[in-house]
Order: sequence, then structure tokens, then C-alpha cells
Amino acid sequence: MSVDADDEPDEPTEPSPFLLALAAVIRTRRKRLGMTQSALGLEVGQSQRRVYEWEHGSRDLRLSGSLVPLAAALQMSVTALIAAVEVELADASG
Repeated sequence: MSVDADDEPDEPTEPSPFLLALAAVIRTRRKRLGMTQSALGLEVGQSQRRVYEWEHGSRDLRLSGSLVPLAAALQMSVTALIAAVEVELADASG
């Protein structure tokens, strides 16, 4: 019996530049609002661990369905959140 290469688990990948920028925006805004990761998690119905994952770029918010409640908890519109991510990306690229 042979094993196809497609059946092997994927290697962990580095977070994309977008996710890293989003992580920085979430972390900075949360801290600016004086919120803990636990408090932010409660606001959006997620665990502190999930917020930690967002803030480290290891969890994709677009797939988790939490982008809209997260923006609201950070007192931003989704548009403002994405704009902040774009600024972060521009700053990171020099």
C-alpha cells in the first residue's frame, strides 16, 4: 500500500503579511482601549485563546465569522479596520 504525497499533513506555514498586519491592528487597538484579551473575547463571543491567536496571525478572521463583531468591539467599522490594516501593511513594507 502506498501513500500519496497529498495524504501527508501540510507543513505549518507562516502567517500571511495581511494576517500579521491585522494582528498588529487588533493588538494595538485593544491595548489603546484598555482591554484585556479575555475582555475582547467576551465582547465577541470568543475565548481569550482565540484572541491570542488573532493577535499572532495564526487564526484567519475572515473564515471564523468574527470580523464584524471584532470591529464593533474595537469601536471601529469594518472599513476602518481594513484601512488600518492597509496602513500597517504599507508601514511594514517600507
